[in-house]
Amino acid sequence: RNGAIRVAPDCSVPGRPEIFAVGDVSSLEDASGAGLPGLAAVANVTSHELSEAITDPRGGGWFDSSNGENGDKCAWAFHGNETLKNGSQWYLQGEWSNRAFDTNSGLPNRSGQNGCLY
Repeated sequence: RNGAIRVAPDCSVPGRPEIFAVGDVSSLEDASGAGLPGLAAVANVTSHELSEAITDPRGGGWFDSSNGENGDKCAWAFHGNETLKNGSQWYLQGEWSNRAFDTNSGLPNRSGQNGCLY
């Protein structure tokens, strides 16, 4: 769309998994091939950082064994579009939940751990 680079759900360039394109240079499509809003990447990163700020307001919260915060646990793990009341669709990553992981009720992250909520 509009000269932007079409990217895979993890923002990698198709056929070049080592190259990523984000922001205004990238274009994401949903499962039907329809273009997603240009702010999708901004919304994705904002939700990730906001979740970390809410759960760790003083900057001394928990980290997993690979030094990841709760937002990092589900980074780049997508499970479909979220439809808002106005009908717009957004492709957002999940956010980690210890409870969902403990009860095996969440969706998998990129490591296969079922703790992501959407």
